Amino acid sequence: MPQCCSDGCSSKGRRPISEGTLIVLIASNDGLVVASDSRLTLDHTFCDGVSKFVELRSPNDSLVFTTGRRGFWSRDPNTVADPCLHVHNVCREVDFGEAARDFIEAASADIAEIDLVALGHHCATAAIGYLERNRRLLLPPTPHMSELGLASYDRDKRVAIIRSAVLSVPAIDRIGWRAGLDERFGLDDAAEPVIAGEGEYVRRHVLPGFLAGTPRNSTKAFFQSYPRFPPVRDTSRQTAIDAATDLIEAASRMTSTVPASSGIGGPIAVRVLSAIS
Repeated sequence: MPQCCSDGCSSKGRRPISEGTLIVLIASNDGLVVASDSRLTLDHTFCDGVSKFVELRSPNDSLVFTTGRRGFWSRDPNTVADPCLHVHNVCREVDFGEAARDFIEAASADIAEIDLVALGHHCATAAIGYLERNRRLLLPPTPHMSELGLASYDRDKRVAIIRSAVLSVPAIDRIGWRAGLDERFGLDDAAEPVIAGEGEYVRRHVLPGFLAGTPRNSTKAFFQSYPRFPPVRDTSRQTAIDAATDLIEAASRMTSTVPASSGIGGPIAVRVLSAIS
């Protein structure tokens, strides 16, 4: 039987946690911008137009974002005639994004107060139940990572909040979980982008030549002092949208020269958790 194993304490920081997509979050002076690619990579193909966001009914101005393995289908998309049709039309039997949504909404608490280790345990329990019901499932030989991100904007305090729980599904014969990101950005903080998913790829292959490419003028101004960034209070919503979108587009183009481990591409989705009603 797969075993739960909590790694315990929080692991605060902006290091790469899991791959499997590219999400860029930037705090602005009137909200938090969350931008994502929409490519899901399978064994021998990829599917575009796949959402990496899960909307929340509560708390307000919040959403869940996912990178890495999001869950399990009852039938592996790699084994069907049209994998992308399957991905777009068949719900996962276990969906970690939806499990995170249910946990958060049931908690009736602000995102800043969510117990990340308990969230990880909740999603790991769902995975264990699935694996127990599907003993025929061939487990991958290497661990698959999943990051369940929580993005929120506190309108009263004008603070952007970015947190996450991380799953290893499975790690040999057990399922591990731990706290991941735990970031807050007030108006006086630097508007440093938080990159989830293919963060190491972006840092190694995209950012070094980013300004020599074709980003918008607002993006060039935002990145001109990289690795330093302007304060949140001087970063407009549109600048944050432009910067996040340009960075994902540049990463998608770069994959044609330097392949990313999981692929980056497809239409870009943007959400703004805003201080303005």
